[in-house]
Amino acid sequence: EKQRDRRYETANALSRDVQRYLADEPVEAHPPSAAYRLRKLLRKNRGPVIAASVLVVMGVLGIGVALGIVGTTWGLVESRRQLNRAGAATLDAQEKERVALIAVEEERQAKLREAAQRTIAIEQRAKAEKARDRTRDVLDAMTSSATGDSLSTQKEISADQKKFLTEVLTYYREFAGEQADDEQTRARTATAASRVGLIEYRLGRKQQGIAAFQMARDGCRTLAADFPAVPAYRRELAAIHNNLGLLLAGLGKRAEAEEQYRQALAIQKKLAADFPAVATYRRELANSHNNLGALLAGLGKRAAAEEQYRQALAIQEKLATDFSIVATYRQELALSHNN
Repeated sequence: EKQRDRRYETANALSRDVQRYLADEPVEAHPPSAAYRLRKLLRKNRGPVIAASVLVVMGVLGIGVALGIVGTTWGLVESRRQLNRAGAATLDAQEKERVALIAVEEERQAKLREAAQRTIAIEQRAKAEKARDRTRDVLDAMTSSATGDSLSTQKEISADQKKFLTEVLTYYREFAGEQADDEQTRARTATAASRVGLIEYRLGRKQQGIAAFQMARDGCRTLAADFPAVPAYRRELAAIHNNLGLLLAGLGKRAEAEEQYRQALAIQKKLAADFPAVATYRRELANSHNNLGALLAGLGKRAAAEEQYRQALAIQEKLATDFSIVATYRQELALSHNN
């Protein structure tokens, strides 16, 4: 309305006009013409108006004609009511169907959102694990440079390397203490525990090294049992037995060390038989024979020691022949001859 005094002054005024409209009463916003007010009056008082009209018609046309008109009018009114009821029922059914469809769509959207959130969570976890693995790879490379991959490597470490190993030891202990609920995590924790053992040994803490290797051994043992088709777990388990043997021998616990060497040999013999084309398995088997031979020789069991040395010699001669360009195999063959 262009005229300011014809506009709603407040929200309450608008609300009152809405209520008037719903009650078929004249609204303040409409131009207040006589025709408009009459239409409202007739619509609101439809029943009385119809009755009055009937009386007028009866008076003018007579009762018979009037009753016929009344009957026809009443039939039209009743038909209109039935149509209105049918229309209302149809609208009600359509509304129910619409509400049901909306509910189905909302449920579908909720499931889609839930699935998307799960996907995002999985992707974020995968990215975090990938970043963590890259960090581990770098740490492993740097640690290997300082410690070697086995206790059998007689490696002296510098003061800087010792400081570095002391600092990274905390991280490996954290890795080793992860909650292992899947194969990959279990493998990581076992490997981390083995690294802790190596670091502790290089730092001169043999007892702590033994505890870490025992933890790694238990983890690898269950992995090898649960996943027999993965030779890497058996290989790692044998290496841990060997390292435990070296540590125990260094502490004068030779009987316990011998048991660890023999367990390593049993695993490595099976690996070498199962995978004869893998030279690494034969090489590690020969090294375990040499380790056990050295232990037996130290116990004065020279005949038993010679037997172990000769088994190592036979394996290494074959390796030096099969891989003549690999200088390491000839070097290790020479050491077995020396033994």
